[in-house]
Amino acid sequence: MFHESLLVSDALYRLSGNAWSLLRFLVIEHLRHGGKENGRLRAPYDQLVQFGITRRLIRPTIQEVVDRGLLTVERQGFAADGTRLPSLYRLTFLPAYGQPPTNEWRTFQLPRQLQTAKHVSLQNLTNQVPDGKLGCRKNPAKLLQSQVHQGELGSGYPMGNCYLDLDLTMACAMAGGGHAG
Repeated sequence: MFHESLLVSDALYRLSGNAWSLLRFLVIEHLRHGGKENGRLRAPYDQLVQFGITRRLIRPTIQEVVDRGLLTVERQGFAADGTRLPSLYRLTFLPAYGQPPTNEWRTFQLPRQLQTAKHVSLQNLTNQVPDGKLGCRKNPAKLLQSQVHQGELGSGYPMGNCYLDLDLTMACAMAGGGHAG
């Protein structure tokens, strides 16, 4: 589901914790529908709040994921005749409507200062993998504890006083976690 090119992409680097939660929610929703409903995925606010995203941050979180090309809003939700129709979403890195992934995330580019930080992070990660290939650590939770940054290179999307540098560790956990070293 998650290819290495996506996991090391600019689109996933320094994604906010809320954005990771949204992606995780939508991937689970996709899987619950047998992998056949991408493009018609729903993410009701009440469920996102239960999933851990603060209600006032849901809209900017969705925008963050859309801005990075990981998600498209196929239909904006609205109310009509007393009925509320939910927004429908498509994960761009997965097939939809019988077509291959559109991969809009490939066009997202980090600001120059973050590209340098990403390069160093990737270099450190690959230096810890015996064969030099991208891998996932056995204990991502321990690594996450050491990767809290105080916003100086944050994603620019609100999530309190800090930004979690979830990088590849969280992506590996979402993908089922291969083991390295």
